[in-house]
Amino acid sequence: PYFMGGTMATRTDCVVFGHLAQLWYLPLDFPQKRFMREQCPNLVEFLERFRNNYWPDWDEKCQRRPNQNMLERMEKAQQKTERLQRMALSTVAVAG
Repeated sequence: PYFMGGTMATRTDCVVFGHLAQLWYLPLDFPQKRFMREQCPNLVEFLERFRNNYWPDWDEKCQRRPNQNMLERMEKAQQKTERLQRMALSTVAVAG
């Protein structure tokens, strides 16, 4: 069951989850998180139920993955650096 008593989440449920999930699922300990755990077990159950129902792949989605665009830019920059180094070495070889 959700806040409004139904079997499906309402807009209110989504708002509550969105606000509280920022505290609850962040891997840091906050006084608010401790309070929720100790004084609001129903609220914690709501968060877990909501997450499991709407994001069964939560853990997979929250894994850090490299940014593909950033990796491509870094690779191009590395290639450019290597080209410039080769050019500099060939210039030194010709001058020497």
